[in-house]
Amino acid sequence: MRILLPTPLAMLAMAGCAPGPKEPAAAAASVGCRPGSAPVSTAISPDSARLEPFVSPFIERVGQVEGFSDLFIEHEPRWQVVATFTRPPPLETVARLAPAEIRDRIVVRSAKRTREDIAATRERIDERLRGASLGGWTHGYNPRTECFEVTVPTAAEVERVRALLPPDTLADADVKVGAVPIPL
Repeated sequence: MRILLPTPLAMLAMAGCAPGPKEPAAAAASVGCRPGSAPVSTAISPDSARLEPFVSPFIERVGQVEGFSDLFIEHEPRWQVVATFTRPPPLETVARLAPAEIRDRIVVRSAKRTREDIAATRERIDERLRGASLGGWTHGYNPRTECFEVTVPTAAEVERVRALLPPDTLADADVKVGAVPIPL
């Protein structure tokens, strides 16, 4: 069964609700997966409805920058667009790519992987899980925690899935029990 999570553009609404990690970006890039470092918040910034329409044009431009990884919105303590890169360019360079309405709300952070690296690793994970006859699962990548997240329906499948994951992704994988789609 193949279930992929949305693209960064589609994730804006979903991922925009949790604040990002509190440690500096340079320190964040040196550690493995940090599940739980992006606690879920139900707060949505009052600026969100006014500013989010300006994000799509920015995504188109910033996604072309070398080393681009992902993009997400933080609503607290102030609404901002976080663009992550394996080799972050200067903030001024990235902010120039944004519409004027959100230029002062752009933040640049370090990331461990490019968008292409994330997609390739997700495909490898998908290939391994697809043939495993699991009772349903989902997987994706969380740019805040830099984790490949896999959700399975039962605790019994957690270790089974960890054993199936590519060895080089284990340090960056968060396998957990949760709701999954019912296989057709």
